[in-house]
Amino acid sequence: MNNLLYKEFKLTISPFYFVLPAILGTLMLIPQWLFFLVPLYFCFITVPYLFAAYKAQNDLSFSVMMPVSKSNIVKAKLLSIMTLELVHVIFAAIFAVLNKVLYNTENLFFNPNVAFIGLVFVMFGIFNLVLFPMFYKTGYKYGAAVIVSTISAFLFVAAMELSVVFNKEAAVFFETDVNRQLAILALGLIMFLAMSYIAYKISLKRFKKVDV
Repeated sequence: MNNLLYKEFKLTISPFYFVLPAILGTLMLIPQWLFFLVPLYFCFITVPYLFAAYKAQNDLSFSVMMPVSKSNIVKAKLLSIMTLELVHVIFAAIFAVLNKVLYNTENLFFNPNVAFIGLVFVMFGIFNLVLFPMFYKTGYKYGAAVIVSTISAFLFVAAMELSVVFNKEAAVFFETDVNRQLAILALGLIMFLAMSYIAYKISLKRFKKVDV
């Protein structure tokens, strides 16, 4: 397992993908912006390029030649992606705080608050729940999995944005009570972990049927 994680972070995932969240996070400083686009860029940019690299490097064949189980192969891939997602969340949170410090004004769309971070966790959970089970039907075909998972994440955040724009009660629910925002953050984190775990279990079940 450790060797697989080492392979992911040293051989496959470029250090650039750990710098990119900081670069994209600066977009949180744009006033009156669609802040959900910042974590969505992970789905738009990072994942397609990473999975293309996996296929180009024949990552699956390399992994199965190692003395590891299919369970660890799936687990290492999921944990590496979850790590990148957490880096995106951390930088989004940092720049959300800076946004509040600099402007401290209400946003037309979803405000960059604590509830926003909780919903980002939910978005990534949905993304993982769709991406990995689809990808591990084969272990190397990624196109449809990336497209469908990105669309799923986009539809979720679009629903959240539209809810606060067109429904005043939703805006009040998400953006007024700090304790409620903290509860949404906690629930979002739990949902992220739960959906990622379910994604792992389904992916492993499907990957075991793949003849590699």
